Amino acid sequence: MSETMIVPEGKGFEIDYDNYERNPNRKFPTSEDWWNVFASSGKDEWENCTFKEELLDEVNNDLNLAMVINHFVGSKYQEWMKRKDISDLGGLSPAECIDTNFGMKRLRMLFLQGK
Repeated sequence: MSETMIVPEGKGFEIDYDNYERNPNRKFPTSEDWWNVFASSGKDEWENCTFKEELLDEVNNDLNLAMVINHFVGSKYQEWMKRKDISDLGGLSPAECIDTNFGMKRLRMLFLQGK
């Protein structure tokens, strides 16, 4: 079994998130604005989520991230959070990404880019 190499900070998918800050478009002046609008599209679905508290706890009470995970991953989120085979996360699991700024950017870009 080969061990996955961790892509260091500043060398992974977070670069795309940071690049958006330097090259905004008229609709979303910052990557944070882009993320917030994107996440809010899952608001109606979130209202019917039956595992809100558990998911919020898993993502350190980040409501936007919870809404996005609920929309794209759904009730299988606990298994998904442990996955280390998502190449755009650079060897980190989604749960590990939540613990760092660069990891959160990778996680956000994963969803924003529809990967």
